[in-house]
Amino acid sequence: VVRDIDKGEELHRVETGPFTTGVWAIAHIPFRRKSGKVKSEVWVGTSTGEVLRFGAKDRVTQPSLARHTGGVYCLHFSALASPAPSVFSGSNDFTVVQWRASDPPKGSKQTGFFLRQFSGHTNGVRGALALGPKLWTCADDTTLR
Repeated sequence: VVRDIDKGEELHRVETGPFTTGVWAIAHIPFRRKSGKVKSEVWVGTSTGEVLRFGAKDRVTQPSLARHTGGVYCLHFSALASPAPSVFSGSNDFTVVQWRASDPPKGSKQTGFFLRQFSGHTNGVRGALALGPKLWTCADDTTLR
């Protein structure tokens, strides 16, 4: 649901699809296009493990991202992540996935958005925070990594 902050009124309702039983995380992503322009997107973590993408202004569905085998609890954007601006998704499959938040560079052989997957937690990952070259994560296993 998209609301007017001042009035609290519902402005729009965005459907997430027939297979999603819950929406667990949401984040604003300034997605960088090959042209250099930035397209504002909203990324949504779902109970099925899929990350849905929508245009922030037009609410048009973009291609979704699938890598997790459990629901996505958290999403965090970092403009300074290496090798590209990135989104980190934490899941109850005990992993964190790093997604590219930009089109691949011109001439690159890379396709898609998946960059890498981090493991090590022994329970669901509830939070992720990129600080400079470090990625902090917290999980239901009571650890920070």
